[in-house]
Amino acid sequence: MTTATPFDATRVWLQRGSLAAGIAFTATAEYDLARSLGAHLVIAAMLPLAIDAYVVAALRWFRAFDITLSLTLMGAAQVAAHLLDAHVMKVNIPMVVVVSLLVPVALWRTHGRHHGA
Repeated sequence: MTTATPFDATRVWLQRGSLAAGIAFTATAEYDLARSLGAHLVIAAMLPLAIDAYVVAALRWFRAFDITLSLTLMGAAQVAAHLLDAHVMKVNIPMVVVVSLLVPVALWRTHGRHHGA
C-alpha cells in the first residue's frame, strides 16, 4: 500500500516561481542570441520557445537524461548570449553551428517516443 504525499503549497509555489523566473530570464538571453545571429524579430522568438518548451516538458514528464540535456541546451544558449553581450566573444562559425543545432535537438527530444534513462 502506498501513502499519498500531502499537498505542500509552499513547494508548489517555489517550483512554479522558479520555473517562471528561470524561463523569463533565459528566454530574454536566448532571444537576444538569436537576434545577434541575424534572426528576424518574430523568428528569433522561436529559439527560446523551442528550448524552453523542451525544458518544461523534460521537467514535467521526462527522465533524467532529458532534464540534463534540456538544461544543457538552455545553458549553451545562455553562455553564448552572455559572451556576445559582454563582448568577450564575437559571432563565429562554431557558435553558429552550436546554436543552429539547439532547436533541432530540442524538437527531436520533445517529440521522441522514448525519453532517456
